[in-house]
Amino acid sequence: MVAEAVQDKLKKELGVTLGLSVLPDDQHYDRMDAGQNVFWRQGWVGDYPDAENFLALFYGKNVPADSTLPSYLNSVRYKNPAFDTWFASAQTTNDEADRLRMLAKAERILMNDAVATPYHERAVRLVQPWVRDFPINAMEIRDLATVWFLRA
Repeated sequence: MVAEAVQDKLKKELGVTLGLSVLPDDQHYDRMDAGQNVFWRQGWVGDYPDAENFLALFYGKNVPADSTLPSYLNSVRYKNPAFDTWFASAQTTNDEADRLRMLAKAERILMNDAVATPYHERAVRLVQPWVRDFPINAMEIRDLATVWFLRA
């Protein structure tokens, strides 16, 4: 189990003791959005293939001023004015090269702050040999309009 492996690594490498609890999804997300979890696993599949879609999860303006209110999008309640400045600036420029440069700066700040630990599971897709043009992509978009079957 991933959680147990992380728990073990934190204890061995950093001396951090972490308790584990398994909750039903609704309770897990309620606690997460309310800022009641200290450390948790969360997944995100991008809505569209752009850095903005992932960095928006850490934009400080997505955290409510009232700490008792749920913080849906920025569930870690991360706030860093430098990150927010680069992220917001990237939303207002029409120059794509500048936009990507600004998002890269925001991402660098986020990674230096170590707010999240990226974790990627290995995915395996089994497709019959007679199935052709089955789309496999990072966004998990399955446009089956291009799929066809080879006749035996």
